[in-house]
Amino acid sequence: MNAKSTAALLCLVALQAPGGGPEQFTAGVAAWRAGRYEDARVAFAAELAAHGAGAPAELRANLAMAALRVQRTQDAEAAARPLLESAVIDDRAWGEFLLASAAFQRGERAAAAARLPDAEPMAWETAVRSVAGSVQGWCRAAELRAGWPEALRNAERAVRALAALERERAAQAPREQKRTEPVPPEPPPQPAQPSTEEVQPDLVQATLPEAELARLRQRLQQKQREKRGARLLHPSSVLIAGERDW
Repeated sequence: MNAKSTAALLCLVALQAPGGGPEQFTAGVAAWRAGRYEDARVAFAAELAAHGAGAPAELRANLAMAALRVQRTQDAEAAARPLLESAVIDDRAWGEFLLASAAFQRGERAAAAARLPDAEPMAWETAVRSVAGSVQGWCRAAELRAGWPEALRNAERAVRALAALERERAAQAPREQKRTEPVPPEPPPQPAQPSTEEVQPDLVQATLPEAELARLRQRLQQKQREKRGARLLHPSSVLIAGERDW
C-alpha cells in the first residue's frame, strides 16, 4: 500500500460554497481544486474555528478530506468524529466514511513502519487492526447510506489490503521471532589451567652446549643462596599480603 492508494479510496464531498459563502470557505474550495491541500486544510480549519460547535457537516467533511490528503490523520479524525452524533443519517454516514479513511491511513503508516529493520514488535498488529477497522467503518457507512457504492468499493479494497497485510505479517513472523529471541550469553572465559604436560629436560639441553648448561646451573644455585640469605637478614621485606613469614 502507498500514499496513492489512500487517495484512491477517498471520494469527495461536494465542495460548494453555499450562496457564495464565507471567504475562508471559498479560499479552501479554490485551494482544493488547485491541488493545494495544505492551504485548503488551513482555510477549512479557520472556517470551522469561526463556526465552533455549530459548524456545518459539509465543512467538517471537507476539512477531514484535506487533512487526510496531507497525512494529518488525527486532525481528520477530530473534524469527522462529531458527525457520528448527528441526527442526520447522511452526516453519520460521512462520519463513518471519513473515520474509516483515517483508520486505513493509520494502517498504511503502521505497515510502512513494520517493514523497517528496527520496527516495533507491535507494528504489524497495529497495521492489521487499523485496516480491519477501516473495513468495518466503510461497511457501516454503506449501511447508513443504503449501499453507498464508494464505501462498498473502499471496503472491498480494504479487505484485499487486509489479506495482503496478514500474509506479509505471517511471512515476517519467523524473522521477528528470530530477532527477538534472547541471545544466550557467551560463556565466561575459563581460567588458565596449568599445563599437565611434562617438560622434558632434554628439550632444553638440546639448545645449549653442556658447558653453558653447567655455568647456567651454577648461576641459578648462586641466586637461590642469595635469596635465602636476604630472607634471613630482612624477613619483613619479602612478606606478601596474606602470607606469614614462617
